[in-house]
Amino acid sequence: MNTNCGFVAFMSRRDAERALNHMKNRIDMRVGWGKSVDLPTHPVFIPPELLKLYLPPPSSGLPFNAQPSKAADWEGATVKVTIPLNKKLLALINRMVEFVVKEGPLFEAMIMNKELSNPEYSFLFDNKSANHVWKLFSVLQADSTREWRLQPFRMFVGGSIWLPPVAPNYQAGMPEELVNSLDSSSNNQCERLIEIIQSLNLSRSSIAEAMVFCLNHSAALKDSLDIITESLFNPTTRPARKLARVYLLSDVLSNCANEPKGVNIQAILEQVFNDLKSSFAAFEPAEKTQFGPKVLRVLRHLDTISFLTSSLYAKADFKPTSEEPLDEKNPLKNIDKPKRVTTYFVPSKWDTVDPEDFETQSMSSSKLYYLELLNERNKQ
Repeated sequence: MNTNCGFVAFMSRRDAERALNHMKNRIDMRVGWGKSVDLPTHPVFIPPELLKLYLPPPSSGLPFNAQPSKAADWEGATVKVTIPLNKKLLALINRMVEFVVKEGPLFEAMIMNKELSNPEYSFLFDNKSANHVWKLFSVLQADSTREWRLQPFRMFVGGSIWLPPVAPNYQAGMPEELVNSLDSSSNNQCERLIEIIQSLNLSRSSIAEAMVFCLNHSAALKDSLDIITESLFNPTTRPARKLARVYLLSDVLSNCANEPKGVNIQAILEQVFNDLKSSFAAFEPAEKTQFGPKVLRVLRHLDTISFLTSSLYAKADFKPTSEEPLDEKNPLKNIDKPKRVTTYFVPSKWDTVDPEDFETQSMSSSKLYYLELLNERNKQ
C-alpha cells in the first residue's frame, strides 16, 4: 500500500496544537508530532486575518492616511502606523532617520533634492506614508530603535491620534479573537449562501457551485449547515427544490473529513429527515414516486459514510403505499401476464431433424427423372 507523508512547521506551538486538535479525528490521514526544526525569521505563509494587523488601512485621502471615526470628526481621526514588510525599505528608513537626527532637517532636504527621481526614496514625498515620520518623532522622544512606547499620542495640537505600530510576533501564534472570528461567517457570506440556496436546482452545476462555496468557507461550516437545514424546514418549498437542498446537504457532509466542531450531525440529520417525512405525506402521488427513491439513495449514501445511525436509516420510509394509485389516480389492474422469454441463441433446425424423417422426405435422382417424363407426356 503506497502512502504519502508530509511535514508542516508552525511558527507557534499553540497554532500547531490547535491544528492537531482539529485534524486528530480525520479518517483519510494520520496526524502527529514530528521533530523540532529551526524557525525562519519570517514565515512562509501568514494567514490573511493575521496579516491585516500589520498592513495599513484602506486609503482615506487624508494626510498620513488618517482614518476618521465619523464623517466630520477630524480631531478623532487615527493614524495607524505600520512597519513595512519590505526589509530593504525598513532598513533605508531607519538609516535615514539616524542621519536626520544627527545632521538635522537640512540633511533631509538635501536628500530629497538629490533623490527626487529615485523610487526607493518615495516615502519622503508620500504624505500617506506615516512610518518614517513616526520613527523620527519616536527617536527624538528618546525611544529606542528596537523598543518604543505603544500609547496613542497627538503629534500636533488638534491633530490626529497616532497609534504606534505593533511589532510582528509570529511566534506568539494567532490571537484567540482572530481564531474565533474565523469560525463564524460574515453577514455578506451568509447572505450570499442564502441567495445560492434560493436559486438552487437539480442540475449538477448548481449543486456543485453551492457545495464549493460551502467548502471554501469551511472555517464557518457550522453556519453553512445551519442555513441549509433551515431552508429544508420551509413547508412552501417545492419538492424539486427541497430535493436539491437534500443533495447539497449530502455533498457537503460527504466532503467533510471529520465532524465539524460544535456540530451534532446525527441530530441535524434526524431533524431534517423527520421533517421530510411529514412533508412527504402531503406530496402528490406522482411527486412521491419521483421524490421517495432519491431520498432513500441519499440516506443509503450517508449510512455508507457512517454519518447516519442504523436506527434512523431503518425508520426511513419514503415509499408510496400500495393503496395509492400510481397512474393518474386510476388503480393499476393486477393482471398476471405471461412473460415472453427471449431466446438469445436459435439452434439450427438441421441439427434437430431425425435421420429417418430426412430419408423418407428426400427424393432420389431416378424419382426426379420419372416425374419429368410424366410432365412431358401430359403436355403432349
